[in-house]
Amino acid sequence: MDRLSQLPDDILALILSYFGLKEAARTSALSRRWTGQWAFTNRLNFLTYIPGGKNCTKWAELNHKRHQYAEWINQVLKLHKSPILEEFKVYFDFKHQWESDIDKWLKFALARGVRILELDFSWNGSGLGNFERIDNYALPFNKSLRSSCHDVSVGSLKEPCFTCVDVNGEALEFLLSNCPLLERLIVSNSNVLLNVRVTNPCIVLKYLQIFYCKNIQSIEICNVNLVSFMFRGRITNSNLRLENVPLLVELRIWQAGSLSVEEDLFPMLPYCSHQLETLGFLVSIEGLQEFRGFHAPPVFSNLKKLVLAAVAETDRCVLGYISLLDSCPLLQKFVFEVISVATKIDKREVKKVSETNAKKHQHLEEVEMTSYYGRKCKLELVTYFVENAVSLKKIIIRPEGRDEESSQAFRNLLSFSLQNSLEGWEEVWLKMGVLE
Repeated sequence: MDRLSQLPDDILALILSYFGLKEAARTSALSRRWTGQWAFTNRLNFLTYIPGGKNCTKWAELNHKRHQYAEWINQVLKLHKSPILEEFKVYFDFKHQWESDIDKWLKFALARGVRILELDFSWNGSGLGNFERIDNYALPFNKSLRSSCHDVSVGSLKEPCFTCVDVNGEALEFLLSNCPLLERLIVSNSNVLLNVRVTNPCIVLKYLQIFYCKNIQSIEICNVNLVSFMFRGRITNSNLRLENVPLLVELRIWQAGSLSVEEDLFPMLPYCSHQLETLGFLVSIEGLQEFRGFHAPPVFSNLKKLVLAAVAETDRCVLGYISLLDSCPLLQKFVFEVISVATKIDKREVKKVSETNAKKHQHLEEVEMTSYYGRKCKLELVTYFVENAVSLKKIIIRPEGRDEESSQAFRNLLSFSLQNSLEGWEEVWLKMGVLE
């Protein structure tokens, strides 16, 4: 017998927990010692890809694949022997005919004290989320759960994540009230979530993400020790309340339709601007006056990372947003993302901030630009930071694609930097597409 096979069962189960389920099951062929050991793993990740999608013409074949997938999960759960679960993850193209199966999967995981629960029913066969689905699986978390399922408890949940799962206000309140270990909660694409209230100072929730819940009406986060809050969707600043969140250090607001920084974003921040370390928000380039600064912005005295995401239909100058950096004296990293862009590059002169308006950023060490394909607005930002960020160590440029146009845009950028004596870069990273 090899030395690995001599290890105790719990160690073998731990090793197998880092395998995919099918790979772990195949180890039964190694020797009698390994037979059935996979059934003791405490991580069940059903991440198998189901081919097909919206453009699939062989619907009978796709439906057969779904049946196979559901039967595979059912079979694994019948054979599984571990009394506890650390993780349970299912990626599935939900249809109502499997609702009773999913109810059983959920109860199985909860009965074994699962800590990390991920239900992603957005799959449309292409591996991409279907954010237009209207027939979500309804999460059966409510006050009647305890009385109807005596052997089921949500008390062990630490990190639940629900995508294309209908989580309503009652289910959310049930989770917050009955999960004493709850640290991270993600709700994405719920059609029935209207109001979010996180106001109980006794909860230990640290990370909250609410994404693309199209019917959301209000969010209230007060008197809790939340560390990070991320929101993507549509809500007015008057319906988003953040008060007395002393540990909040990360705030990202991706508001559909883009934010007016002064009218929408700044009024949200008077209670936490001084403590934030990471701030991100979606802005509109089209509504920006090129060099106008902001009127009385809050001071972000502890901010280390600023992320600006922009919806851009034209190649307008964005140097006006540089004035926001004056309110971030300790800023170390600046990220400029483009959510959607026009393919046409405007033929205009590259603009610069005048020496009288330029500021020396003493602590800025890293600048990152995404979706670059030769736009003047990003070239202007790069030029500005190279000339004015005295501690700059790294510039990361991520291209829009891998085609010749992107390659030419890079050559133009490097040529421009050399022609204008911008050789003071300690390190320039040109990365093709893959995020760090």
